[in-house]
Amino acid sequence: ILLEAGSNPDIKTKRRGATALHLAAQHPSAGRTNSCLNSMLAYGGDPNASLSPGGADVGGGSEQKPLHLASIVGRAEAVKALVDAGADVMALDESGWAPIHLACHMGQSAAVIALVNAGANVHAPVGGGKSGSSCIHLAAEQGHLELTRLLIEQPLLVPTDLVDGEGRTPLQIAQERRDFDIITLLGRYAKE
Repeated sequence: ILLEAGSNPDIKTKRRGATALHLAAQHPSAGRTNSCLNSMLAYGGDPNASLSPGGADVGGGSEQKPLHLASIVGRAEAVKALVDAGADVMALDESGWAPIHLACHMGQSAAVIALVNAGANVHAPVGGGKSGSSCIHLAAEQGHLELTRLLIEQPLLVPTDLVDGEGRTPLQIAQERRDFDIITLLGRYAKE
């Protein structure tokens, strides 16, 4: 009703500088939240709006977009809706993390698949190359076995010999963590 009456869908909260799209994108349940997200987009909500404390787009914000937040919580349907509305799949936050990096770090396989289908680059390193960690490093480091498997098997075929900024392969990261399931998985692919 408010949107139909001309309310601005991009008004930001004072504390975090979040728009309604940020809030809807990170809400863990679907249903009404998807309806809210789709309504905000239909009425011109900006899918590339950044979080900005104080409610203004000035320095000090986190630069996270609604797509970053949907990726963190694994909302694949929100990811698709935001991308369809023009969200930048490789937008970086203030730390140089793209939505695909956050989804991999959090083990959100459904969001990773949605992002890859939208053109996200699973080979891109965090920060555009500063840390050297790519999706497979993040998944191995966090102990996400199924996501690691998803990344190295068809159709993605992410190489298991990629090194991060410290010269470590995903297998070496798993060995440091003593994650025997991921060590076994990566060890099998490293020999092929």
